[in-house]
Amino acid sequence: MELLVADQPARATSHDPDSKFWHWAEKVEVTESRFPAAERWHGDASHPAMRVNLDACIQCGLCVRACREVQVNDVIGMAYRNHGSKIVFDFDDPMGEIDLRRVWRMRTGLSDGRADAVGDAR
Repeated sequence: MELLVADQPARATSHDPDSKFWHWAEKVEVTESRFPAAERWHGDASHPAMRVNLDACIQCGLCVRACREVQVNDVIGMAYRNHGSKIVFDFDDPMGEIDLRRVWRMRTGLSDGRADAVGDAR
């Protein structure tokens, strides 16, 4: 838990200070870490409708699994290895360069022709 806390933004400035993560950290009395934080990824605001901010990601893989097993498309994945591993979207391209039809399917779960009406960002 202490290693996970080290890599999180401070609770006061986190995206959800009332999250389950912070409740568990509080329950086991680990709200600070003596370890240095890992280098975090920069947010991606290149798409007008979505913003990707992985600074609080603990790389549990649930989003990858949901995308693959529930949405049945492989838009979200895990790339690289060891300390360099991270969640990526569509081959680690900036969100603004991703095919909008695939993003539409990812967000809505639609896999029929309605998604084709969205168009392509490239």
